[in-house]
Amino acid sequence: MSEPSQRLGDRIERFFFVAGMAVLVFLAGMAADRYDLFPAPLVNAAVDAARDWRDNWRHYFGIRSKWLEPNRRGAGVTVYDETRAQPGLTFVTAYRDGQFGAYLIDMKGEIRHRWTVDLAEVWRAAGYDDPPMPDVDFSIHGADLAPNGDVLLNLAGAGVARLDRCSRIVWATSFKAHHDISYLPDGRIVVPGDLYLDTPYPELPYVRPGREGILKDDTLVLLDSDGRLLEEISLLKVLAKSGRHDLLTATPRAGWTIATRDPLHVNNIEVLTEELAPAFPDFAAGDFLVSMRNINTVVVLDGRTFEVKWSQTGPFFGQHDPDFLPNGNIVLFDNRLKGDRPQYGYSRILEIDPRTREIVWSYEGSDTDPFYTKIGGKVQRLDNGNLLVVSPQEGRVFELTR
Repeated sequence: MSEPSQRLGDRIERFFFVAGMAVLVFLAGMAADRYDLFPAPLVNAAVDAARDWRDNWRHYFGIRSKWLEPNRRGAGVTVYDETRAQPGLTFVTAYRDGQFGAYLIDMKGEIRHRWTVDLAEVWRAAGYDDPPMPDVDFSIHGADLAPNGDVLLNLAGAGVARLDRCSRIVWATSFKAHHDISYLPDGRIVVPGDLYLDTPYPELPYVRPGREGILKDDTLVLLDSDGRLLEEISLLKVLAKSGRHDLLTATPRAGWTIATRDPLHVNNIEVLTEELAPAFPDFAAGDFLVSMRNINTVVVLDGRTFEVKWSQTGPFFGQHDPDFLPNGNIVLFDNRLKGDRPQYGYSRILEIDPRTREIVWSYEGSDTDPFYTKIGGKVQRLDNGNLLVVSPQEGRVFELTR
C-alpha cells in the first residue's frame, strides 16, 4: 500500500474509532440519565444548583427574598362593596416592615392587632442550638387563630410554635412541618410533615430517591394542644395500603421507576367536622381532605384507618387548600402551576361536586383582571357564603361572591 493510502486508511480508522467512542459515550449518557445512574445525579444536581443561583442570587446575598414578587396593584383597600362584603376582621400572615408576622386587618385595611416573631427566641424555644436557616429563608407556611387570641405558626419547614396574643411564646417544637396547620375540633393539631429517606419503602420499591439521593415522604402529623407528637402517618404508605399505586404511576417513566425527591408535595390537610358531615354521606366526621400538589390530586382519608375513601385528579393542577363546603361540595385554589407566568390559563377558584366530579362554579383571572400565583394560595368560605381568597405572590387578599 502506498504511503498516501496508508495515511488515509489511518485517518479513516481514527475517525471511526472517535465516532464510535462518541456514540458509546452518548448512549452511556442517555442510559445514565434514563436510569439515574452515575454520574447523572451529580451532573443534574450541579445544573439545578447553577439554575437556582442564576434565578435567586439576590435571595442568597440577602438583597430580596425569593418568595417575594413586586406588588403591581398598589397598597391598601382598592375595592370595597360594603353591601356585599362580609364585615369583620381578616386574619392573615404577611411579610411587612422587613419581617414575617400575623395580623388582624379591618375592612379599611388598617392593622388592628399584630403578632411578631422573634426568630432567635423561637429557635431556642424549639430546641435549636443554632438557627436552622438564615433569616432570609424564613417564612410562615401556615397559621391558625384560637378564640383566646393565641396563634399557631408553621415555621418554614423547621417546626411549629404557639404564641399568645402578646406574641409571647407558649411553646415551640422542632420537626419538618410545612405548608399548613390547623386546630381540630377536639383541640388536637394537624400539620403536614416530612420524612427524608435514602432508600425506597418495601411497599413501593419503584418510588426511589431523586437526583439528590433523597426521597421525601409527606406525613400527616397529629400533635396535642401543647405541641407533643401523638401520631405521624406516612402518606406514601397510605397510598400503597389503599391499593392506589395508580396515583403515583401516571408519569412517562412510571412503567420502570419513579426517581424523584418529592413525589406528592402535600400542601393542605383539612378535617371534616361534625357540623359539615351530614352534607357528605360518603364520608364521616373526622375524615381528612388532603391536597397532593405534585400528582394534581386531592384525596379523602378515613379518619380512623387512614385509607383512601375518595380521590380526584384534575382538572386542576398545582392546586392548594381544598375545603369542605356546607352544600356538600369541595372548593379549592387551582393554581394552574406552570412557571413564573400563566401558560395554560390564569389561576382559578373551583367548586367541585365530589359525587359527579364536575365543576359547578368557578372564578378565573383574566387579562383585564390578572390572577396567578405559582406558590401557595388559600380559599375560605365566609359566613355570608362569599369566598375569601389569598394570592400570596401577588400580595393580595380579595373576596368573591358566588
